[in-house]
Amino acid sequence: MLWPSSKSPPPPRCWSWLPGRGECTACPGYSTETPDEAWAFVSAQARLLPGRMASDAIAALLAHVGHAPFAVTALATAVEAAQGALAAPAAEARVPLVGILSADELRDLERGFWRQVEAGHTTMKLKVGFDVARDIVRTRFVQDLAGQAPGVVLRVDANQGYRLDQALRFVRGVEPDRIQFFEQPFPIDDWESQVALAKESPLPLELDESICTVEDVERAARLGCARFVKVKLMKLGSAERLHTAIDRARELGFGVVLGNGVAGEIGCLHEALVAAAARLDLAGEMNGFLKLRAGVLRLPLRFEHGSLVVPAGALPEPDATTLERLSVARASWGQAA
Repeated sequence: MLWPSSKSPPPPRCWSWLPGRGECTACPGYSTETPDEAWAFVSAQARLLPGRMASDAIAALLAHVGHAPFAVTALATAVEAAQGALAAPAAEARVPLVGILSADELRDLERGFWRQVEAGHTTMKLKVGFDVARDIVRTRFVQDLAGQAPGVVLRVDANQGYRLDQALRFVRGVEPDRIQFFEQPFPIDDWESQVALAKESPLPLELDESICTVEDVERAARLGCARFVKVKLMKLGSAERLHTAIDRARELGFGVVLGNGVAGEIGCLHEALVAAAARLDLAGEMNGFLKLRAGVLRLPLRFEHGSLVVPAGALPEPDATTLERLSVARASWGQAA
């Protein structure tokens, strides 16, 4: 997190007087950066920011987005927030969230499904990518449940777990009914298999891990290998770049999903602010805040009736006592000479 600490008026070259906060969640499997690498980057780069124009500071950070996108995001969004670019909306906004189904046993899937319905979710996500035959059984079972819950649709996420022959077997083994899309069946760089599957699949396809830049969105459009794309703030490096990716995806005819399921409260809040501003109509996946054992905000993010509630007027503040208790390292930087 980064924000001005002086009580005196900001110098002319300071971007604003508003507090700015950012987050990097460098989880194995979700980021190529480790927590230690992210902290080293932030420690080296943050000391160069005080006193710089906001546009210069963000440009300097984004020069590193190719190799350190998560760490860049922590600082760039803090600067953007200090500019007021991630301010609370004038009116309360609600961002619908996906409900996660991860159980293997059918009876556990059924219990989990109805719990999610009771919580207000109308979009569910089922994890597959394990055993194809079992995945087909589980998917059909949840489709039957969705048929008993008016308005509920299903996302099926293979998390890069299939080969082409397995993915073809899967899409031929389930009906499209109630399935919004089939997500990321192949490893990140296996565009060839994605193209081959798109030619055969009766299910709409979505790309997640393969989408890291606007250029990836454009490549997916050029290849015609998906109808939906998922974008994430920590992959793109800044809220402005995230808005740009969303706009470009829409121009190219994609349905757009936004959300990082392992982000904490600040990252989820920032993505929800972008989702609300962009008026995205598909359920978001910025649900990492619901998985935390302990949060850092004085007032937790509100989850009501299947949605993350974005408050009007003022955003939640970190709790100093909680930050002190959970911190393992800290650093501060003053005005640059």
